[in-house]
Amino acid sequence: MIIKVNQEDIDKGIPSDCKGCALAVALKRNLGAKDVEVKVDDFHDILGDVPQFTIDTFDSVSYIHNFIQSFDSQQEVKPFEFELKI
Repeated sequence: MIIKVNQEDIDKGIPSDCKGCALAVALKRNLGAKDVEVKVDDFHDILGDVPQFTIDTFDSVSYIHNFIQSFDSQQEVKPFEFELKI
């Protein structure tokens, strides 16, 4: 499944909010999920809902990690997409 993080997700997202960041907003919208939490723990991105998706589920992990770090640091980020292997 292709997950698209669009400009609206970025605009709605709240930096350093694991349930409200741009990536969480995009995952909720793309998956139709109600509760998503995005965590960065020792360079391991954990994105989850039921079922829980982890770092091995994503094809562009380093790019996702860089996006999260930049967004949380309130640096400019651009829309992107990645594959979620379900």
